[in-house]
Amino acid sequence: MNKLPIYILIFLFTSNLFAQTDSDSVIVSTPSINVISNRILTLREDSPSSVQVYDKEFISKVNGNQLSDVLKIAGNVFIKSYGGNSSLKTISINGLGAEHTLILLNGVRLNSTQNAQFDLSLLSKETVESIEIMPSGGSVSYGSDAVSGVVNIRTISPVNDLNLKKLDVFVSAEAGSYGYKKYDVNVSGRLKSSFINASYFNERSDDSFDYYYFNGNFKEKKNRLNNSYAKDNFNLQYNLVKNNMQVSLLSYYDVSERNLPGVETGSAPSNAKQSDKNWNTILNLEYKSDIPFNITANYQNNLSNYSAFPYQSNYYKNTTAALNPSFQLNYSSSKFLLGMDLSYATINSDQIEGIRERFNAALFVSNETELLNNLTFFPSLRFENISDLNKQVLTSKFGFNYKPVRSNSLVIHSNIGNSFRSPTFNELYWKTGGNSDLNSEKSINFEAGILSEFDFISKNIIEINYSYINASDKIVWKPGNSVYWSPLNVGNSISNILSINLNTNANLSNNSSLKINANYSVNSSLKKNYDSPGDLTYNKQLIYIPVQMFKLSADIVYKNSGIGIYNVILGKRYTDFENTSFLNSTFLVDGNIYTGITFKNISAILKFEVNNITNEDYQVISGYPMPLRNYKFVLTLKY
Repeated sequence: MNKLPIYILIFLFTSNLFAQTDSDSVIVSTPSINVISNRILTLREDSPSSVQVYDKEFISKVNGNQLSDVLKIAGNVFIKSYGGNSSLKTISINGLGAEHTLILLNGVRLNSTQNAQFDLSLLSKETVESIEIMPSGGSVSYGSDAVSGVVNIRTISPVNDLNLKKLDVFVSAEAGSYGYKKYDVNVSGRLKSSFINASYFNERSDDSFDYYYFNGNFKEKKNRLNNSYAKDNFNLQYNLVKNNMQVSLLSYYDVSERNLPGVETGSAPSNAKQSDKNWNTILNLEYKSDIPFNITANYQNNLSNYSAFPYQSNYYKNTTAALNPSFQLNYSSSKFLLGMDLSYATINSDQIEGIRERFNAALFVSNETELLNNLTFFPSLRFENISDLNKQVLTSKFGFNYKPVRSNSLVIHSNIGNSFRSPTFNELYWKTGGNSDLNSEKSINFEAGILSEFDFISKNIIEINYSYINASDKIVWKPGNSVYWSPLNVGNSISNILSINLNTNANLSNNSSLKINANYSVNSSLKKNYDSPGDLTYNKQLIYIPVQMFKLSADIVYKNSGIGIYNVILGKRYTDFENTSFLNSTFLVDGNIYTGITFKNISAILKFEVNNITNEDYQVISGYPMPLRNYKFVLTLKY
C-alpha cells in the first residue's frame, strides 16, 4: 500500500490543529526576498520562474554541516548519497542527473569541466547566507549544465550584517557518533567602510556507522569500515563599500582526505582513498549609478587524487579562470541586462589524452518589461562559442509574471526556452573510451505555476508548479569494440513534474512561534529512445529518480529555545533500466533541540541533534548502506 498520501493528510490535519492551539495567535509578516531571475535581481513574487529560497536562520537550524544536508530537505530535490558523511553527494532536480543541474557560488559556476558535476559534501553550510533553487532550465542565463535547474549559494557578507560590531568572535565545537569531531573559529569586524570575515574549521570522523546487511539468509548488523575522513577549510571574505561602489572578495581553500569503502558485497571493503585540494577565489566589483555595472572575476584550482593500492593511482588537476562583465539599462518600465561570459578551463590528468583546454565566450541579453501594471515579460537570448568543440550554441527563453488582483496574493508565472550541456573532458578525451565526436545535449523546457499568499490562522504561501523537460542527444555510455565503454549521443527522455509547496509562519503567542515548510512532488522521467528493436527499457522511469517525494520541516520556538523536525519520504526508486527491481519507499526523520543563553557580552547556543530517529534501515543508492540512528552535540559561543 502506498502510504505517502496518508502521511500528507496527517500533516495537513495536524499542522492546522497545532496552529490553532493558542487563541491569541497572531500573523507573522514575512519580508520580500530578492532572487536572481534571468540574472536580473527581482523579488521572488515577481519572477517568471518558481524559486525556492532558504535563509540563514533555516540553514543554521538544519541537522548536519554539509550543503547536501540542507538541500536534501529542499522541495523537488533528490540528493544521491553514496553512504555517510564521508561519501560523494550529488544532486538531481526534475528527474535528470547531477550533470544537468548547475551549482553556483555567488553566481560563479562550481560544476567541473571534467565531469559537469559538483560534490556537495565538499562545501560546508557554515558560511552560507542563503540558497536559491530554480527548478527550470537556465542555460540562457548561465550556459552549459543548467538543463534541469540552477542552485545559487550566497555566502555570508559582512556588509549585510547591520549588527556587526568592530569585532565579532564566533567559536563552536561539535562531537557525535562514530568519532565525529568538528572545531570552528570565525572572526568578523568592520573598520570604517571595510568589512572582513575570516574563518577556519577542522572536521573529522571514523564514520564507522552501524547498518544492516542481508547475507542471503538474514540481516546482520555490521560496521562500515574504511570510511573515515578529515577536512580543513580556510575562508576569507572582504568587502569595501565607498559611495556607489562595492568591492567584494571571497577566497577559500579546502583540503579533504577520505576513504572509499565501495559497494557493500559482504566481503572486506576496498582500500581506496581520495584526496581533494580546492582553492576558489571570487572578486566582484559593483558600481551603482544610472547605468549599474558589475564585473566578476573567478579563479579555481582543484586537485583530486584517487588511489586503490596497489592497483590504481590517478590524479586530476582542473583549473578555471572566468571573467563576467555586465551592465544594466533602465528605460521607462523596462530593464535590459547586457553582458559577456568568458571562461578558460584546462585539465591535466593521467586519465586524459594530453592537456586539454576549453575557452567559452558568450554574449547575452535579458529583458524585464512591465505592461499594464500587473503583467511583466522576461525575454532572454544568449549566443555561446565553445572552442574545443568548434560549436556555437544559441539559447533563448521567454517568460511572464501576471498578478490578476494587482498584489502578491495571487501570482501566475510561466516560461519556455531551450538549454544545453556541453560534453565534458572525461566524455571527450578519456584515454580508454573517450569520444571526441560528441555533440552537446539539448533540451526544451517549459514551466508554469501559480503562487498565492494568504492569511488564515498564520501567514501562508502556497505554490503549485508544473515542469516539462524534453531532453535529446543525451550522452549515454555504451559498450564499445573493446572491453571499455564509450559515450554516445543516443539518449532521449521526457520529464513531467508536479510539485506543491506550502510555507507557514505564525506566532503562537508572545514568546512562541511556528514555521512549517512542506513539499510534495510527483516525477515522471521516462526514457524515450530505443536501444534495439523491442527495447524493454523504452518508456521506463529513469533509474534512481523517486516517483514521489514528500518533505516536511517544522521549527517550534519558545523564547530562546526550540525544536526542529525534518521529515523526508523518498518514494520508490528503480535500480535497473527495465524497472523490474527497485528500492522501497523510505521514511526518514531527523530532529534537534536547542537553547540559547546570554551572559554579558557572550551568547551561547547548545544544540542536540538526532539523525534517523526511527532507525530506518535504508539505502539511497543500491549497495551503499546509510547510517542507523546517530547523535551529535553542538556548542556555539559568540562574543
